[in-house]
Amino acid sequence: MSNMDAEALKKLAIVNSNEFNRGWNESNKNWEKFVEDFYNTDAVLYPPGSPPITGLKHISTFLEVFPNNLKLHHSLRTVKSTGEDSYFAIFSVPATIDEKQVDIFTSCEEWIKENGVWKISNDFFNSDYERVDY
Repeated sequence: MSNMDAEALKKLAIVNSNEFNRGWNESNKNWEKFVEDFYNTDAVLYPPGSPPITGLKHISTFLEVFPNNLKLHHSLRTVKSTGEDSYFAIFSVPATIDEKQVDIFTSCEEWIKENGVWKISNDFFNSDYERVDY
């Protein structure tokens, strides 16, 4: 990725986040398959108010608490190459239920390309709202 120009890196981050959104926004998603598709086996999730969560099974169990109709809409703020096959991106992530915004997250994600596939290695997120009720 060191040879990738800034515009190509930005496009890559947007494509990967759009695919993540598509998977997350599926109505009847299988959480274990979703996590397997988008997180590498050593991934760590850093949610607000919780210790880090490691392992695909634990990440999937944690994500199951979100309402199935909660839709995510990543919008890239910034992206930086962190190596030949890795990058760090910060997103603003409005979350909606029935097309009404119920939350907005800031998400900081490290993506790594392994065996030709881009997956999240570290995922830090927090709500920009003081309180949420969904």
